Amino acid sequence: MKSAFTMIELIFVIVIIGILASVAIPKLSATRDDAKAGQELTDLSVYIEDITSHYMGSGLMDKNHTNVSLHCFESATSEVNGTITLTITLGGDDDGKEYCNRAQNQAIAHNMVGNNLVIVGGALLDH
Repeated sequence: MKSAFTMIELIFVIVIIGILASVAIPKLSATRDDAKAGQELTDLSVYIEDITSHYMGSGLMDKNHTNVSLHCFESATSEVNGTITLTITLGGDDDGKEYCNRAQNQAIAHNMVGNNLVIVGGALLDH
């Protein structure tokens, strides 16, 4: 009767664990990137809402009036003949990273990139 595992049995177990780990680790990494991309999209949405709410409440355009920081997008405001526009473009500190690419593609698909806030004469025309 056998009382211990042989060396070959232990090697097989270690090889199987290694194969399972090589499959699981990339999946976990992709899940983390998906979560970061989702957070960036949420931040973008909150950023636009914060600036819109601030303008509607105060009548002033201030793109710095938010606690949200964007890592995959850049924003700019412009005023031409009384028309104020908030423009969201691709870019940012983490531009080019996998999660940013996913977030940017989703933002494009949901029309969150481009002119997001257009105000003419104090009236909100497009949001």
